[in-house]
Amino acid sequence: MNEPNSKLNAMDKILSYKDKGQKETEASAGGILSRMWRQVLYDLNIGPLAWRDRVNIYMSKSKKNNNSDKISMRGTINKELAERNMTFKTLIKGFKILGAVKFKISIKVTWENRSESTHVLNVNLLPVEQIERVFKEYDERYYKEVNTEAEEEATRKICDNLNSIMKQK
Repeated sequence: MNEPNSKLNAMDKILSYKDKGQKETEASAGGILSRMWRQVLYDLNIGPLAWRDRVNIYMSKSKKNNNSDKISMRGTINKELAERNMTFKTLIKGFKILGAVKFKISIKVTWENRSESTHVLNVNLLPVEQIERVFKEYDERYYKEVNTEAEEEATRKICDNLNSIMKQK
């Protein structure tokens, strides 16, 4: 793997790898979460520009008004989400930055007797009523109003990639 530009922040380095650095995670519970995060970035084809746009949108919703607090927040976000080992809380933060409002975890286990079982957990990141409001606001905003080209393009790419993944399943 070619080493990306050393002047990039940790998240930009991850995003510059073709495979989003999936092989660079640790063989631990937190490493599995980090690998899942990087797989999401890979599947959605998230690059540095789309990532910065999503972080800007996420930070614009922050209650922190001070510029130095926001700079610190951006650095923390990039550092946490580029770790080779992460917590579930950090993974959820990454999903929220990408604009997720809910997700589903599905695990298929093969037991020693060769039988298999599948276990599914649906996770709402917001109350159901709020999710519906977010969907409605999204439709109104992105299909009826004119947005900045960069924000619109970044959001559309993520949504198109999500839609194609969902259609495959």
